[in-house]
Amino acid sequence: MASKRIRVMVSSRCTDRIRSALGGSIPMSDLRLRIKQQIEAFQIFGYDSFECWVHEDEPAMDAGADFWDQCLDRVRKSDIVLVLYNGDAGFANEEGDVGICHAELKAAIDVAGARVRLIDVQQANADKSTGKSRRDRRFQDYVGRQQQLGKRFAANDEEAKSAILEALQDAVVEMVRLGSASARKSRFDTGSPLDWSRLDFGARKAAIEGVLRASLVEDGAEPAGPGYVRAVDGVRVYFSCHAVPAAMTIAAAREMVGRPFLRDHELIQQLKDDICGPVHLIGCHKGVTENQASNLLGFPDATIVTPAFGVYVADNIQKIQLVLLANCRDESSTRFAAQRFFDWLLQSGEAPFLANRAHGRKAIVAGIAANLKPQRPSARAAARR
Repeated sequence: MASKRIRVMVSSRCTDRIRSALGGSIPMSDLRLRIKQQIEAFQIFGYDSFECWVHEDEPAMDAGADFWDQCLDRVRKSDIVLVLYNGDAGFANEEGDVGICHAELKAAIDVAGARVRLIDVQQANADKSTGKSRRDRRFQDYVGRQQQLGKRFAANDEEAKSAILEALQDAVVEMVRLGSASARKSRFDTGSPLDWSRLDFGARKAAIEGVLRASLVEDGAEPAGPGYVRAVDGVRVYFSCHAVPAAMTIAAAREMVGRPFLRDHELIQQLKDDICGPVHLIGCHKGVTENQASNLLGFPDATIVTPAFGVYVADNIQKIQLVLLANCRDESSTRFAAQRFFDWLLQSGEAPFLANRAHGRKAIVAGIAANLKPQRPSARAAARR
């Protein structure tokens, strides 16, 4: 029978020491055992609810299996991974290798980054800094790029314990919400998704676009002509909203959007002052694939990724950017898809790249618009001479 308890893993160095709130220092392994005991003692409605794994409290591992593989298997099987980070990458056979702490964190993020929480205890280190090691510096650089972790900080063991329990509560709430949303997404034959399915293409397209516009406004965007201006990484980016009211395989629905970036020059009046872009936000009533996104762009040589919200397309030459939001079946799923896109921008570190491409796209659009202006008669006469 499958476990009915939430599987939590606490990852950290073992022998490194952390400052104690009572004075002196303790090994991090002692702190992990205390955390394990408190987590497993917590009950929901009188039932044991958590199963916490720490290396110190486990029986000897199978000698026939690789130690690293067993540690990483634990990471992958955990529902929530809590990391006590002190800047040390952990052991490895060679200086050029990745440390075990580095490997565990990467495995946890690769499987599902939303379940990972990191508590930075570097200021609580009681040992000398290990930052001289190239392996440690690689780990530190890696952690520095993981903006989605929502780091918490602690200066001693008690602060670390409080922070890790707070992080656990936060992770449980978020994972329940994500799981609930995923469960809702799997059925579209009742309620508001059914209501939207009853609409004709034109009405459904208008409904999806209306929700996207409302979502942008409620998120702080400013109306600007047919689109909206929203800050991304400190840059004012122009977003243009569209919708494909049926499956991307249906030509009649796909043609209602066409290739909107071919008309970007018509938005030049909206790209005034420091406003950059545009970026096209496209709500798709059903699913969308990388191949369909590539066909929409018109060529495959571009950055095309498939995050949880759908597909993100970025052409690094023409600076075209398309955000295709999948399964916009009703108001809630459409809002959630838009929310996940903007969350992903921050979590993945893509926000400054999007803003930079938006700068470039504005320059390209301005050049196209300028060259499409009708020439004055004197200029045409000069050209004939």
